[in-house]
Amino acid sequence: MSNLKTEFNCPNDEPNFDPRIERELGCYVYVLKDRGNIFYVGKGGGTGAGNDRVLHHLEDARKKLQSNSANIANKIKIIHGIWARGEKVEWEIIRYGLPDSQAAFEVEAALIDF
Repeated sequence: MSNLKTEFNCPNDEPNFDPRIERELGCYVYVLKDRGNIFYVGKGGGTGAGNDRVLHHLEDARKKLQSNSANIANKIKIIHGIWARGEKVEWEIIRYGLPDSQAAFEVEAALIDF
């Protein structure tokens, strides 16, 4: 695999969430989209890993731009494809302020089944 970083930029450059936003979000469910089409559903918050989980996928994709590994997750390949077109990955928080991780998991599962 070639060094993708030399082939295109990463248009998504969102900063980490402000701590006040993290507190307001609580547990939440989000989607990643490509031209309006959802390609990934996830949940964030309540895990102790920071509440900007939705942005972690973009950071992971940046890190893997220079990877020669054939074991890159499909969502990362989709993100790289979006960036290769010179576009941003769209993301949206669908529900926030959920009472706990279990509630977030249930909303996430319902969206996936939808």
